[in-house]
Amino acid sequence: MCGICGKVNTLRPLPEDTEGILGRMCELLKHRGPDDEGRAMFSHAAIGHRRLSIIDLSGGHQPIFNEDDTMCVVCNGEVYNFHELRAELEAGGHSFHTNSDTEVVIHLYEDMGPECVKRLRGMFALAIWDDTRRRLVLAVDRLGQKPLVYAERDGSVVFASELRSILVDQSVDTSILAESLEDFFRFGYVPWPNTIFRDVKKLPPAHLLVAEDGRVRVERYWQLRFDRIVPRSEGEAVEELLELLRESIQLRLISDVPLGAFLSGGVDSSIIVALMSEASSGPVETFSIGFEESDYDERAHARRIAERYGTTHHEFVVRPDMAAILPEIVWHYGEPYADASAVPTFFLSRLTRQHVTVALNGDGGDELFAGYPRYALSLGRRPEYRSAALALPLAVARVPGAAKAINGVAQGVLGLIPSRRGSIAKVRDGFRYLAMTPLQRHWRHVAHLHHGDPRALLAADVIAQLDHRDPWDAYAAKCGLPAEGVDPLNQLLTADLLTYLPDDLLVKVDIAAMSQALEPRSPFLDHKVAEFAASLSPDLKLRNGAAKYLLRKAAAGLVPTENLNRRKQGFAMPVGHWLRHDLKDLAHDVLLSPTARQRGLLNTEEVSRLLQEHVSGTRRHDERLWKLLMLELWFQRCVNGQSAVAT
Repeated sequence: MCGICGKVNTLRPLPEDTEGILGRMCELLKHRGPDDEGRAMFSHAAIGHRRLSIIDLSGGHQPIFNEDDTMCVVCNGEVYNFHELRAELEAGGHSFHTNSDTEVVIHLYEDMGPECVKRLRGMFALAIWDDTRRRLVLAVDRLGQKPLVYAERDGSVVFASELRSILVDQSVDTSILAESLEDFFRFGYVPWPNTIFRDVKKLPPAHLLVAEDGRVRVERYWQLRFDRIVPRSEGEAVEELLELLRESIQLRLISDVPLGAFLSGGVDSSIIVALMSEASSGPVETFSIGFEESDYDERAHARRIAERYGTTHHEFVVRPDMAAILPEIVWHYGEPYADASAVPTFFLSRLTRQHVTVALNGDGGDELFAGYPRYALSLGRRPEYRSAALALPLAVARVPGAAKAINGVAQGVLGLIPSRRGSIAKVRDGFRYLAMTPLQRHWRHVAHLHHGDPRALLAADVIAQLDHRDPWDAYAAKCGLPAEGVDPLNQLLTADLLTYLPDDLLVKVDIAAMSQALEPRSPFLDHKVAEFAASLSPDLKLRNGAAKYLLRKAAAGLVPTENLNRRKQGFAMPVGHWLRHDLKDLAHDVLLSPTARQRGLLNTEEVSRLLQEHVSGTRRHDERLWKLLMLELWFQRCVNGQSAVAT
């Protein structure tokens, strides 16, 4: 696990100050790789690397070159099948000078060119410079576990693992992109391929970028297919899943440094710890955090798993000084990011790094095996939680052929009642929800439409730049949905695997862990596990409203019943309480400051109203105020007075 960066120009030699720029880029990635720094300078390319040593501790210095030093590679992440690939490459005549997993990449590239990424099994963001062809290849792993951002102009490409590093190059335009602001207030993050800055892009999951002869192309090299269902009995599916998970975990135990696991006590992390314990010769190191507020504390469930498998268990109770820690967290994320569970993930990573360098986790289980309650709700099936306002609309939805007609009548009748708030408004919204397709309902949940129109938070000048844009169309197009021949449940899983997982969850874990020089590994996100999950019949994932049906069956002999049957919790945070107490003064000072008002991006009257109503207890505005606070703290810590003009 490392940080990579660089600048190339395929048309002309780089300026004389490039090496100094590269050094500053590397310095900003030092937290990702505190053990070593490496650079390679060519007339047309400058390639940098910060290393967190995991495999081949005494060797493995990057960049790694081919036999005649005409090509080099830097990699952030791990290639888990490197032993197999190395044997093939040595049989084909290649010479190796390290025991690093990264060295197989450069020799594969010599044989296959950019297509070599298709042979890699792992998590990675990598850069290859081919000096003979003056070609740059960038690539990100299939599920988007490792980040890579880039900016290109006039034959030049600058890239880095994190946004702050790329901004060292003063040629990068840092004007704010209006649609990124809207998306941030909608989702709490900026979805790929955009960043908050107009000229900087994220390389999407399963994509590679090739820059050559002054041209840049970005193309997909792998796609998860949900339209190829393989018939299996339930028993066969359980057996195959356990076999794949055991193999995936075994690969992720390859390490020359101590490793452990995040343990929440949920199904996903519990089955990972159970199978790790099977494969390990000694006790597994496990790590959990909790809160003084019982509604947010999962330690008892984690402790139950730790006791069953005799792990060396570590717990930490979060009592954060929020006003002090938030600016630090905001700085590490580098662009506006408002998933409040980043706070406990940050503390969990800090605790874990005191004992190990690598930590396995359960990320991906929900998106691959239908673990979120919103899937059942979006499909009109019995959800794991039920809103009273949706009870009547969902009852209507189960009447064959009646839903559309009854919805139209209901909307007409309810529309005559002059109520913007309260139960009537909620029931009216429930019938609107009924009229949507499953994917539109899903969009409603992930885009937080129930919290109001995000554009209400934006200044009129910014809204004017968004008139041409339909956020729903942009979301559906990005997901490639609705796709012919794909079951509605699999459409929802596809959407989350292409958006929520790489844009939110994997960003959260990568940044929080790497801020502490900790490598997270995710066995569920092995692409062979993902392909298996995509080939399952939908009723093996969601059955009668029960989430993760097959995964729970597979875990039945490994995980206590109390853990299997517990309601999904996750890292929910008491944001509303924080904003009324611990963060009240900070929120007021930041959101209503003259600087924030003068920036001209937000509707300051609306911001003031939300804050006043929330603090007074008149209404709750947790979600929108948290996003506003994260945005303004980001401006304070990361923009440093640069232009904030939305374009």
